[in-house]
Amino acid sequence: MSVTITKDSIKYDPSMDGEWFPFDEVEGVEGFEIKLRFIPPKELKSKVRQFNRQYGETAKADKEYEKWRVQKACAGWRGLKIKHVNMIVPGINVTLGAGTTQETDVEFSLDLFKTLEDYSYAFSRWIGDIVVNEAKFSSAKKNVSEED
Repeated sequence: MSVTITKDSIKYDPSMDGEWFPFDEVEGVEGFEIKLRFIPPKELKSKVRQFNRQYGETAKADKEYEKWRVQKACAGWRGLKIKHVNMIVPGINVTLGAGTTQETDVEFSLDLFKTLEDYSYAFSRWIGDIVVNEAKFSSAKKNVSEED
């Protein structure tokens, strides 16, 4: 599989909310962090119902839900290098243009995020375990401690 990242890809916006989590599920991937947002499970279920009502229980509904979920869950990343992409999804060929090396940083792109999720069970499972687990987010922990 080949993935080409162009200048038109969605870029990381540091003003987006979320919290940084180190991705440590694949041996050798060091320094890669992803900025994620908590998504309440009720909101996920509500969106599934919404897209199923809108498109019927079709591939289109699934595609629109996945697009929404990815945009909602991920606010960016830092420290992702071409060599990391190759470790997370063996066999993927990332093209960034002339003069790139395995150490070249890969800018955030929702398209590449979705590709990593689609083709890496470890990545997909890790993302899914975090975004629905309110206890993983310090802002959620802060709100709980303020209520005590």
